[in-house]
Amino acid sequence: MPHRPPIDILPLKDAARGLRAAAKRGVAALQDTLPLADLPAPAAALADKALEQARVVGQLADRSLSDLAHSLLDDRGAVHLDDMEHQAETRFAGMLYAALRQVLPRLGADPAGISETAARAAWRKVQAEGAASDAAVAARLLLALEEVKLVHPAQPGADLPLRPALFAVLLAMLAQPDAPTPLLPAAADLALALGPDLADAGGADALAALFEKFRHHV
Repeated sequence: MPHRPPIDILPLKDAARGLRAAAKRGVAALQDTLPLADLPAPAAALADKALEQARVVGQLADRSLSDLAHSLLDDRGAVHLDDMEHQAETRFAGMLYAALRQVLPRLGADPAGISETAARAAWRKVQAEGAASDAAVAARLLLALEEVKLVHPAQPGADLPLRPALFAVLLAMLAQPDAPTPLLPAAADLALALGPDLADAGGADALAALFEKFRHHV
């Protein structure tokens, strides 16, 4: 049997989510523009069926690729920020995606998409810089994640509270690597309170000091 190269799941997951988001935006736009109430009954029924099919396109693509991802790769488990093991990058990307989906709305943002592929790229960049304390790694990750196209705003050019959101997620991972999710609300509230300090923290050392100072406060 010929050797098959491993499948890179993360771009597939990002693509499926992008398709789902595009389908949702398309359906919303059609709902706003189609005068369904003014159409004759047969035409209105056809238009309504077309809208439903557009919804299904995004849902099926996302579900199929999600099932494929879970069948090929087990990305469960704790994420320790100083973990050099290969699969840690995939676990980190998946956990960051799920955590940002919770934290960003709490901070008043509703992004169009979050890229696990970009999260993995940031992880790889930081890991290539060599060993460091977990707080220092968290600081480097925050800066690296700010540089990649991690979060796509719902409206082009819209400001996102990316630094507070990243600080909250990484702080929760530092405080409780095995189960950071329950800490996310408190970490998000703390990140909001630390807004000016986070904005003033220009480098990795200053950010690492904040992580170290507040890791036991969530």
